[in-house]
Amino acid sequence: MNWWNLLATPIVAFCAFACGRSALRWSFYSLIFGFFAIIPLIFLRKRPIKDLTIPDWFYALDQRFRIKRELKQIKTPSDLPKP
Repeated sequence: MNWWNLLATPIVAFCAFACGRSALRWSFYSLIFGFFAIIPLIFLRKRPIKDLTIPDWFYALDQRFRIKRELKQIKTPSDLPKP
């Protein structure tokens, strides 16, 4: 193993992460092949970044905690909101 390969590892891993590929796999490839591992990475199709979706159970949990917080602020009947 060459010191160039150690230098190439974080660079190729960052490029792989930016392209949507597995950074660990491509860092392993760069340890073996050095900077030459970036050549197939450049020609591969870029994977789109997936949107994060929040599950419904988390919304229900959040709503429950909000209701508890609002109920703790009510001390007297005059604190209730008027419709």
